[in-house]
Amino acid sequence: MRRGVAVTLLMAAGCATTSAGSGGDTPDLQALADAEARRDALAPAVQAALHDPDPNLRKTGLWVLGRVEEVGTSSLAAPLLMDADAEVAAAAAFALGQIGEPAGEAALLAALRHTRAPQAALRALSRVGTASVAPHLVAFLGHADPDVRAEAVLALGLLKKRLPALEVTFEPAVAPLLQDPSPRVRFGAAYALARSAGPVAASALVTALADPDPEVRMWAATGLGKAGASPQVLDPVMRDPDWRVRAAAATALGAMGAAGEAEGPHAATRLSALASVAFARVAKGEPLAAGRGLHVLYAAIDAAAGFPAGKKVLDEVEHATWEGAEVDPAASTDVAHVQCAVAIALDRLEGAARRIETCGKGAFPEWRRRSAWLELTAAAGGAGAVEKLAPFARDPEPRIRAAAVLALGEVKTRASTKVLLDLLGSNDPYVLGAAAETLARPDRAGLRPPALPERLGDVLAQLVAQPDASLVVGLLDAVGKLGPAGAPLVGTLDKLRHDPRAAVRRRAAQAMAALTGRKVPFGPRTGPAPVTPAPRPEVVRVMLKTSRGDITVRLEGPLAPRFVGVITALAASGFYDGLTFHRVVSGFVAQGGCPRGDGWGGPGYTVLAETSPAPFARGAMGMATNGRDTGGSQFFFMHAYHPHLDGNYPWVGRVEEGIDVVDALQVDDVIHAFQVLAD
Repeated sequence: MRRGVAVTLLMAAGCATTSAGSGGDTPDLQALADAEARRDALAPAVQAALHDPDPNLRKTGLWVLGRVEEVGTSSLAAPLLMDADAEVAAAAAFALGQIGEPAGEAALLAALRHTRAPQAALRALSRVGTASVAPHLVAFLGHADPDVRAEAVLALGLLKKRLPALEVTFEPAVAPLLQDPSPRVRFGAAYALARSAGPVAASALVTALADPDPEVRMWAATGLGKAGASPQVLDPVMRDPDWRVRAAAATALGAMGAAGEAEGPHAATRLSALASVAFARVAKGEPLAAGRGLHVLYAAIDAAAGFPAGKKVLDEVEHATWEGAEVDPAASTDVAHVQCAVAIALDRLEGAARRIETCGKGAFPEWRRRSAWLELTAAAGGAGAVEKLAPFARDPEPRIRAAAVLALGEVKTRASTKVLLDLLGSNDPYVLGAAAETLARPDRAGLRPPALPERLGDVLAQLVAQPDASLVVGLLDAVGKLGPAGAPLVGTLDKLRHDPRAAVRRRAAQAMAALTGRKVPFGPRTGPAPVTPAPRPEVVRVMLKTSRGDITVRLEGPLAPRFVGVITALAASGFYDGLTFHRVVSGFVAQGGCPRGDGWGGPGYTVLAETSPAPFARGAMGMATNGRDTGGSQFFFMHAYHPHLDGNYPWVGRVEEGIDVVDALQVDDVIHAFQVLAD
């Protein structure tokens, strides 16, 4: 199986599985695979591969650099931007984008007009570039190759997302691309303009509401909500055939209603219409239509909660869910969730956790009700908030304990600080980690006791002893934000740079760099590897049988062998059976695979990230992480293309059948079975 991983590295880079290199001097494929597994970017085998005559090996070495992301390795990848092989040049750009150093920006700009992989270089600049790269991206908007135009305009949108304060005016140059013959170019233009604001973007995006591509229309509606447009401009998509466009329109109407009192009634009228049609679909009880209707309905509820005139919409939906004439019994759970969503929205508006206590009529999960009550109570604040919240931090239900710590973190008082300090003695690692992270947050700096760093050091020691690295990485990040107060922990962080788990080494080095102001490499693993399921470098098909229907997925082992190995091993053991989709964001993702059901859980170990340039387009399956090398059992399906995920999460496969089921998935929908299909 270890040999299979080495072959997979070549397959992942689009290469053959044999080398035509220089005989005995050819780097050993097993050594390259071992270097990636150790996260050793400076291994002799990697450096030899980068100079090998075989382009397959050069690409493999670059993929190792891109997946390791070690400080100071940009100089190894930069020369290969000018490689005669276009795939090698693209791999070099990918590696520089992943490493993310200023030196990478300089190298990419220098090679941009000469490299054989301009598309990859443009995308990489969106990851590492400063505001100064924007004019260079704009210069490629008129390129003769539509693929280059598409990457250039998408890179502008990604740069704007990463740097919201970007002041470069690119809208006049981007707007004409909404008429481009290439759907990819039009998508990129809509995405870029959706990140902007102002009359130029608004005028252009209105025309994009008639685009034949629903994802262009979705991003156009999203952008109009940010661009200061009036609700009337969304009328063309109020009955759009694609639910993602209608949900985006609902969200945009919320932004428009909140932007000015004069627009509130107009936005509310349209939200009411969207909600009415959506609720009718939910009430009929047909699983797929109901699921798609729920997306629009939840978007309308969230939007209406954001401005005064929206309360009328919430009142209407509340009445519908309470009275619910002719509701199909099959829809009872969906209606209960809607009812509680409205209750939460109204309670938040009124500043009191009242409706949440009785909504749902027994069909809404009790732990979710209590978690919502905790959140609402914290938001309401008041003198008695801490006394109300504190007992729940020791509740028998672990999900309630975690929610209580988060709620206490939102009450920034000395009383809440005392409770959180007491929780540093908890034997629940989730409570322990959450309390420590909360106390170390910058927004609580004025409430920290002098002895906090010492206490955090003790907590780090306890959490590092847990096999699941995801339990400690958040605290490491928080320690890095302590400023001068974190100085006593530098020694501890230095020791953690030698942890066998890559995620711990990486985050400890990053925290140490933040505290000391100097670059700190995290280094390779030097001891035995953590135990995880064996990789599977082949294509594997799996089927999820859910409460909405079946989904068949093609898992790409050649691209992500470790995660395919984890998924199939967990599926074969029955791990996923009975779990739920705990997080659904309309038009974005449906996420499942958490054994706790609240997003905090995993299989008890973490997996090395297998990032790639594969796009997180509609139907893609990715692995959820808390940063590099922290993936486990949680996965997500994409509703639509969100380019900012590319290269940031492991892409493991795509839906072959059942995309309509993915569209319909909702929070707490059940995975009845997760089966590995025979070839």
